[in-house]
Amino acid sequence: MSLPETFETPHEYFEEAVQFFREYQHLYNFPNTKLLLTDCLDRIDLDGLDTFDVFEIGTTLEAVADKNLSIRRLLDRISRLSVDYGSFENKEDLESMVDAPMGVKKMHEVTYLVNEIQDFCEETGCDTVVDFGSGLGYLDELLFAKSNFNVLGLEGSSDKQARAQERQMKYHENSSRKVKYITHVITEHSDEHIKEYLAKEFSDQKGFCITGLHVCADLPIHAINLFLKMADAKSIILLSCCYNRMACDTLGDKQKFKNFPVSHTLKGLYEKYKGYKFLKVPFLRLATQPPRTAECLRDLVFNLLARCVIELYTERNYCILKRRHRKAVKTKKIENDFESYINQACKGFELSCKYLLCSSKIENTRPRKCECELKFDFEELRNLWREFSNECTFKKAAIFILIQLHLQPVFENFVLYDRLVYVKEQGLANCKIKKILNEAVSPRCFALLASK
Repeated sequence: MSLPETFETPHEYFEEAVQFFREYQHLYNFPNTKLLLTDCLDRIDLDGLDTFDVFEIGTTLEAVADKNLSIRRLLDRISRLSVDYGSFENKEDLESMVDAPMGVKKMHEVTYLVNEIQDFCEETGCDTVVDFGSGLGYLDELLFAKSNFNVLGLEGSSDKQARAQERQMKYHENSSRKVKYITHVITEHSDEHIKEYLAKEFSDQKGFCITGLHVCADLPIHAINLFLKMADAKSIILLSCCYNRMACDTLGDKQKFKNFPVSHTLKGLYEKYKGYKFLKVPFLRLATQPPRTAECLRDLVFNLLARCVIELYTERNYCILKRRHRKAVKTKKIENDFESYINQACKGFELSCKYLLCSSKIENTRPRKCECELKFDFEELRNLWREFSNECTFKKAAIFILIQLHLQPVFENFVLYDRLVYVKEQGLANCKIKKILNEAVSPRCFALLASK
């Protein structure tokens, strides 16, 4: 159930949630790296917190709220919009039955999802599973081993599809007759292709279940629409991720997504309250953000502010910042030392000029970007750090992190409930959102389940 107990209808919930998001957009409606370029910290009130040690291990937003009225009001609003999904049901015997090599996180994900698929397929009469985004085939091979279902793995990457077949031959050669891997980029128009694949590989199938482990961006909506469209698709189990990667059009301060919102109920309120101004990529990015604990709050604050100082520096110097590596700064190795941070940053980031070079003297040419690489001014960076690395800013940044920690599940529930309501609006009553993974192991732990 993803409708909070304090509401009776989806419309009532969506309307209060949208009004709340609009009122408190100063807490999230920007990339966190640009925190020092907003008035967010200025708007965090420290009244009653002069002697409060926010960095004490185990500090919670509830403890802060006991000292500060504005935080208490915010927390009460958040509580009204929150949903208790209950605790994760641990089944220790599941993971011990896997005999192929895989990491701890992947093993947890595939074993628990396989268990859920088995139960749901038996309930809905499916003998075939179509896996959207099958990757290297971990889920598909275990599913066959535990259930003997037909499995069709659809993967957009030909390289991953080939590697899945290599793994199959190496570890699961007995599955080749009933587990098939096909390279196919799934779109909302893939229904005819899927019918052809099933007719070719499993012509006697009696009904299939669509599934996907951490299907990204717009793929969950494509999967839902294909499920609704295809008569032989009897059930669906999806774990979504990367909500912020959904396709959108940007015009000024407005961002409109093709597949968010999807429910008729929320779409009307989205237009009424101009949700395209504040339900944007930063909103969806926070909905996707892994839960964090407050035990290392000082580390989180240091890393946030150090990165924000880099961002502020680039803005003031009209630069563009680009990562040279996926992890530009390895924060675990710097021990909250800003000198170490900027030494790593100058190696991990590339600075270039924002300006365009004018080519107007040359006929039929357009202005082009300056391609010169710039160098960090370490002294200016140190001065900026001295300006913002004070007790007041650190405390406000800590409270900001604690607030976002509480907002994340509210945002995620809002996104997932929109999809659930959409499915119900199509006439399917047997649908729900269910926690099937341990969020401490795999943060995107909620699955949408529906059957016809």
